[in-house]
Amino acid sequence: MNAAQAPDEPHVKATQVRHDITENWNAKSQQEKIDATEGLMEDLEDHHENKALASHNVLINAFHDICTTLDSVTQTLATLSARTGCHTALITVWGDLDHCNHPYVYLSDDCVSDFFQLALKETPSNFATHLEGYCTSGITGVVCN
Repeated sequence: MNAAQAPDEPHVKATQVRHDITENWNAKSQQEKIDATEGLMEDLEDHHENKALASHNVLINAFHDICTTLDSVTQTLATLSARTGCHTALITVWGDLDHCNHPYVYLSDDCVSDFFQLALKETPSNFATHLEGYCTSGITGVVCN
């Protein structure tokens, strides 16, 4: 159906033609329905079996989820700062060594970075590294970093 559409035309959605699809399906005999879905049902069952038995890489999924979410949050904070003039610091670290993400630091402007330097005598990146060390291994991680 969408293959016949011109490239610049919007795709037809199933919800737009569901009544036609239902009428067409209901007009088929039971054997026609079986013939139409036989190969597809086997593929679907194989897919379900493979998905159930496959090893899932939760860490990679978490990595992509973290990156996507932080990108979205960063965009939202940048927009908020531009619109309202508020100052924002976002520091994200992980609490275990299994994650392959680095500490993430977002600062809305130089004023926030200057505060870290003046008040904590630390760059935001160094602060994030120390925070991650503490979250992963307690006080030992802070002393060693």
